[in-house]
Amino acid sequence: MMKRALSFLLAVIALVCFTAALADGSSTDSEITVKGTGTVKVNPDLAVVILGVQKSGKDVAVIQGQVNAVIADITNAFTDDEIGIVKNDIQTESFTIYRDYMYAEDKNAEDFTFTAMQTLRITVRDVDLAGSVIDTAFAHGANIIQDITFGLTDAGPYNDQALAQAVSDGMHKAEVIADAAGLTLPAFPKSIVEDVNAYYDRGLLVNAESAMDAAGMGASVMGGTLKVTASVVLTYEIDD
Repeated sequence: MMKRALSFLLAVIALVCFTAALADGSSTDSEITVKGTGTVKVNPDLAVVILGVQKSGKDVAVIQGQVNAVIADITNAFTDDEIGIVKNDIQTESFTIYRDYMYAEDKNAEDFTFTAMQTLRITVRDVDLAGSVIDTAFAHGANIIQDITFGLTDAGPYNDQALAQAVSDGMHKAEVIADAAGLTLPAFPKSIVEDVNAYYDRGLLVNAESAMDAAGMGASVMGGTLKVTASVVLTYEIDD
């Protein structure tokens, strides 16, 4: 009982002190928090193409040998003088072998085949050659294309520009809000935090089916424009 009475008394004292502080003008500062964004548009300087070959049959060794032969042929075609892709820019993206069941009435060992598939990731450092890479691959036996993306070798300078724009945008928003509210904005924000949800739009994703339709017929693939986006959160402390 005594403990409850003491706790109640302390709470009353704290409330009286807080009310007195408000009365003599010693309240805490208010804050204005805004989000600024910045976007820089830039042309891509590289393309990444993922394509490959798939073969099916009853003999795993045979279809694996067929896939290996086509991949070797495609790789040699990419690295010749016409296309000129260096070997370090050609990587194996995936390699799989799986069993395909043929649902027949008599289920035995002859009722299934195997499928072997291998894809390559090709980094094309001249975006104008992306279409030629697709055509060359399909001319040498490729029958799978998964996607094509366009990007930047170094996005750092564009990220810096986007961040600078984001800070300027946030400062402008804070000024507009302060003016509208009749408040005086301090010269510098209390804090600036980069928004981790900012993103780098890597650009065009070409539909694989459309790309396959274009392959072998002079594929025309355009990188378009990329967007490098950044955002920040600014907090200003306003004196009451």
